[in-house]
Amino acid sequence: MKKSFPSDEPFCELIRFGGEEFLIVLAGYHLADTLDTMYQRMSENIQALQLRSGMGAVHEYVTLSFGAYISRFNEDLVLEERIRRADEQLYISKNNGRNRITVESE
Repeated sequence: MKKSFPSDEPFCELIRFGGEEFLIVLAGYHLADTLDTMYQRMSENIQALQLRSGMGAVHEYVTLSFGAYISRFNEDLVLEERIRRADEQLYISKNNGRNRITVESE
């Protein structure tokens, strides 16, 4: 996954956030474009591995579903709220067939 990170963004960090969930924290100027490019690279890299999904899975092989929340720095908006908003977008991606990215932007 880290191989898919953009090299030109000032800050990009990958954090394991649960069993099969990861939190990616980005700071930069063109985040919507960066997210789309990063998602495409990660999807291609994961699909190339051809990891079989478990029983009852929607897809035969492991895929990526992204939920993202983009906002300007705001001291009043705590980290937990940003994570909650990104998580809402993740579940929209999962409920719409998985293997996609859904973004909320201020």
